[in-house]
Amino acid sequence: MDTTETLRSIFDRIKLLDALEQGIDLNHPAHRFTVWSAGFSDRLQYCGSRQSLDAARMHADAHIGLKNLYIVRGPLDSFGIMKFERH
Repeated sequence: MDTTETLRSIFDRIKLLDALEQGIDLNHPAHRFTVWSAGFSDRLQYCGSRQSLDAARMHADAHIGLKNLYIVRGPLDSFGIMKFERH
């Protein structure tokens, strides 16, 4: 599985399961950029929402102990997802 397929499968898990279970409406303007962490179990954990990509990156960077962080851009009809990498 290449990176694009991996990110798509992670987004599908967030969209179809984890966001719904955690009450996060990815179409709501308050959740324009959401930060998610993998590795707690078989699900992703919502870490917070921000209004800009830069703010989402800063929020992800503040989660020092978490390795697998993803930033999702909504709304769902124009979604985007990226794996957050520390530099």
